[in-house]
Amino acid sequence: MPGQPGFIVMTMVKSRVVVALMRDTLASAGTRPEIYVTVETPAAVADIDAIAAVSDGLILGSADLAAALGIEISWAGLLAARQAMVLAGARHGTALIDTANFRLAEPETLAEEIDRVRELGFHGKVTVHPSELGAINRALRPDPAGLRMARRVTEAVRAADGGIAVLDGNMVGPPFARMARATVARGDAWAERFGRDGGAGGNGEGAGHDRR
Repeated sequence: MPGQPGFIVMTMVKSRVVVALMRDTLASAGTRPEIYVTVETPAAVADIDAIAAVSDGLILGSADLAAALGIEISWAGLLAARQAMVLAGARHGTALIDTANFRLAEPETLAEEIDRVRELGFHGKVTVHPSELGAINRALRPDPAGLRMARRVTEAVRAADGGIAVLDGNMVGPPFARMARATVARGDAWAERFGRDGGAGGNGEGAGHDRR
């Protein structure tokens, strides 16, 4: 029996219509893979909310997007696109994957980009070389200490009947519990997809994500 794809990456997408058509076509053939859309056209950025609504993941395609905008691939130049992806992803529970680092001889560039996209709310990062997998996975997977704290926050707010609680001298409430639950879900998704080690040593796949 021929195998069925677990996920599909669509490139040069300009609207939600083609994503919805792809999903419907695959479903009619009896397969329902996750669909990731590479955001690499100005039209995709403009229609990002609608595209996120019908996608499982968004991937920033920096090279083609920068070329279309007539700019260099830089943090400042692509920040607006990244922020648009984050807002749309949060609204629809869509995974967010950052673009690849093309400066393979500059590991400090990779580390800086990982820190910045993590602050924005991205879940993963593309790589063009397997040597980067370890650094990406270690940085983007919730660490054990963070997961333990997230579970403690969740339990503290639950014990306060969903209200305000005090944990280690800090006030925590529903917004903190919501963030903690997302962290726990992301950690569980890593463990489910990659195992408890989660490719931390660089021998697994790319960085994981949760699909809420």
